[in-house]
Amino acid sequence: RLVSKEKIDNFGCLYPFSAVKKIQDKLTESKSQWRVPTKADWDELLNSFECADKRNHSDVACTWLGDVAGSAVKSANLWSHHETLPTETPTEGQDIRGISIYPVGITPDRNEILNQIESNHDAEGFGQIAGMWTNTINDEGNAYVKVFGYNSAKVDQDTYGDGARMSIRLVK
Repeated sequence: RLVSKEKIDNFGCLYPFSAVKKIQDKLTESKSQWRVPTKADWDELLNSFECADKRNHSDVACTWLGDVAGSAVKSANLWSHHETLPTETPTEGQDIRGISIYPVGITPDRNEILNQIESNHDAEGFGQIAGMWTNTINDEGNAYVKVFGYNSAKVDQDTYGDGARMSIRLVK
């Protein structure tokens, strides 16, 4: 294991970005065909599910993007139910290509004072949210993430520092 302290369950691990970097370094050193996806990798995948006028996942803004890609890649089960109006885009996971993003939650960044008081934080949002690291850093030194919610078919793009813990998905 590359992470010195971890909680493992059937849904995998939530990693700080420092662990994501270590995993990528080990994959590179071993000349593996696998790697941590970049923001551009995620953008290309998510844009492939959108209509032409909603292919905005390549944007650098931290906001909700697209229209349906979030539902397309979410697992078809385990997400909290969200009632949508007949005029709204359905938010259920469709798992169109077998990507199966599961709602394992995230541990968001904590401020420095809270980190000194509590060094071990539980995940939030099990059944409602999933955050996926990218291997792309913004100008402030934080990594881009793609966040999927139970109540939206869109994808939230944000940036987080090493205080957050999220899932990773390797690509080949």
